[in-house]
Amino acid sequence: MITVNGGSIAYNHAGLDGGGIYSAGSNAKVYIQEGGTEESYVDHNTADRNGGGVFASLGEVHFSNGNVQYNFAENAGGGMYVDKSESGYGELFLTGNARLDRNHVPSGKKGGGVYLLGKVTVGAPGEQSSVTAENNYAYDTFPARTDKERVQQVLTNFVTNAVKYTQEGHIKV
Repeated sequence: MITVNGGSIAYNHAGLDGGGIYSAGSNAKVYIQEGGTEESYVDHNTADRNGGGVFASLGEVHFSNGNVQYNFAENAGGGMYVDKSESGYGELFLTGNARLDRNHVPSGKKGGGVYLLGKVTVGAPGEQSSVTAENNYAYDTFPARTDKERVQQVLTNFVTNAVKYTQEGHIKV
């Protein structure tokens, strides 16, 4: 069992699965929850295969009052990848104020925010929940906030230098 309780798992990289958290095996469980007044964060993690932020195989993920954000996976599940459990499916429980934001995978891949082979449960009986999943992408490039004039200046300099220093051949923009 892995519990993130009011802490941060950030800026990690995995050569295969689970950039931030890797949990596998019989009865594997991951809890991402608030610790007192401090939210939990799983952010800026990367994986060469699946589950940039969280990879859970043969188990379940309980996600409550925390943030899974800015994670990347090359194949599936930029934020979370939840695989089949022994009961035949993975389980993702979203309760409280759970936020999935700006997780991504390359274009043509699956699950910018979550890739789930199983079922999801949102909220516990009698509990008020606010689950937010936004800006989770499958694309080739990162969106970036930039200064329009500076970007134009950089592109103009690239083209000007390409023309200036290309003796033969062609320039493709």
